[in-house]
Amino acid sequence: MENQQASTSSKGSRKRRPEDDVLTYEPQAKIFQAEHIFNIGHFSDEILLEILKNLDCESIYAFGCTCTRFKELTKDKQLWQVFDFDTIPLSGIEILRRMKYINSETRIFRIRGLQGTYPDSNWRNGTITELMLTMLTDMCPKLEEFSLTQGFLNTAKINILKFPKTLRTLIFRNCTVSVPTRQHPFFSKIDEHLAQLDRLAVEFCDWFETHDLILFSKIPHLRDLSLRGCGSMADCVPYGSLASRFGFKKLERLDVRETPISDSDIQCFNVTVTLKELLLEQPKRDTLYGSSRAPAMALAEDDNLEGPSSSSGIPSLCHTAGIMVPRQRRRFIHIPGAGEVRADAPIRIAPLNEGNDSRIIIYPGLFNDQPPQNIFNRLNESPTVTTITDRGICGFGLPRNPVLEGVVWIRAEWRNPNTYIERLIIRFYKHVTNATLRHLAMCSPRLKYLDVTGTGITREGIDEFRIVKPECTVIAEYLPMSSSFIPE
Repeated sequence: MENQQASTSSKGSRKRRPEDDVLTYEPQAKIFQAEHIFNIGHFSDEILLEILKNLDCESIYAFGCTCTRFKELTKDKQLWQVFDFDTIPLSGIEILRRMKYINSETRIFRIRGLQGTYPDSNWRNGTITELMLTMLTDMCPKLEEFSLTQGFLNTAKINILKFPKTLRTLIFRNCTVSVPTRQHPFFSKIDEHLAQLDRLAVEFCDWFETHDLILFSKIPHLRDLSLRGCGSMADCVPYGSLASRFGFKKLERLDVRETPISDSDIQCFNVTVTLKELLLEQPKRDTLYGSSRAPAMALAEDDNLEGPSSSSGIPSLCHTAGIMVPRQRRRFIHIPGAGEVRADAPIRIAPLNEGNDSRIIIYPGLFNDQPPQNIFNRLNESPTVTTITDRGICGFGLPRNPVLEGVVWIRAEWRNPNTYIERLIIRFYKHVTNATLRHLAMCSPRLKYLDVTGTGITREGIDEFRIVKPECTVIAEYLPMSSSFIPE
C-alpha cells in the first residue's frame, strides 16, 4: 500500500518538460502556415485583368514575362488599345519583341528610340523598319496615332508611304534620319496617302525642310501643325506664302516655338482665316548653335535590328565628322492656365491680386525682383539673326487706324480686317511692345488667352488692354519695370 502511494506521489510530482509541447505542436503549426500562403497566382483571370488595366505598358509586358499563364493573360486585346513605350529607350529588336501584343484593337502606337544614348555607338540603331510598318498596317486596322521620339529612320528604306493610311495623328519628336536624297523626299505624297491626318508634329527635327510646307498644306483635314524647334524654319517666305495662300484650308493651331522665324515668315500665315491658336517663342542661342544631342542626319547602319550594340559582331559604323551641328532638346512642364513652361526656369504661380479681376495673371516677382540668371541672360543676349517684333504680330488683321507708323503693308487687301485667333503665345521677344496690345485690342474679337512673358510690354500696356478686353486672360512674367510702378 505504501509502495503504491509512493509511486502515485512520484508520478504526480513529475514536471512537464517544454520539449513535449514543441514536439507535439510544432509540426502542426508548419502545416497550418503552408496551407494558407497566398500569392497573386490565386487571383482569377478576371481580377488580374482589372489590375492590369491600371498598369502602364512596360509593367504589363514585364508581368507577362514571368510565367506561361500570365503571358497568355497579357495578350488580351483590351490591354493593348494603347501601345505606349515612350518612357524608356528601346532598340529595334526590343520594339519588335513587344509588337507581338499589337492587335486589331490597337489605336495608339508610341515608342522611343536610342538617339538619347548619343554619342554611344548604338544611337543609330534603326528604331522603325519596313517590317514593323507592315505589321502595323496588317494587324492594326484601327490605328489612329503614331508617335516616335528620339528615333532613327533610314529614309533610304522607308518613307511616309509605308505608314498606315488610317493615321489621324503623326508625331516625330527629336528624331534623326539617314542622309536623305533630294529626289525622294520623306513626306512626298503625304496628302494622298494620309488623307485622314488631323494632327502633324515634326518637332526638334532639323531634317525638316521648308519646302515640306507645300506638302503639308495639301493635307485636306489638317488642323494642328507643330514645327517646334525646327531650325530650318528660317527664311520660309517663298514656300510659306504659297502654302498658306493655296492650302491649310482647315488649319486651326500652328506651333513654331523655338524656331528662328522672323516677321516676314510669320506674316505668311496671316491669310489663314481658320487659325485659332498661334504659339511663338524665341529660341535660346545654344538651341541654335550647339549641344550634345545626336546629329540630325547621319549615315545609316545596316538592316540588323540588333544594331551595333548587339552580340552579332557587327562593327560600329558611326561616323559623325562633318555632320550638321546638333541641338539640344529641352524639357517642358505643363501649368494649368499657363500652358507649357520650361522645366529649368523657376516657377511662380501665386498671382498678384488686384481687385476682383483675376484674368490678368502677373507673377509676384515680376517688377520688384531680379529675374533668375538663366532668364536674365536670355532677355539680354544679343539678338539672333531673326526675331519677332510688333510688325510680325500687327500683320494679323488690319485696323482702320494702324498702330505702327511708317509701315506700308503689301497686298493688304488679301487680309481680313480681323484676326480670329483665340489663343496667342508670344514669349521672350523683347521687341514686342505695347503696340502689339493696342493692335490686338482692335483686331482680335475672339482672343481669350494671351501670354506675353519676357516681352517689351509694360504694366501700363496691360492695364490699357484690360480695359478694352476684360474677358481675355493675360499671362505676364519678367516684363520691363514700369517707371510709374512703385513696388509694395
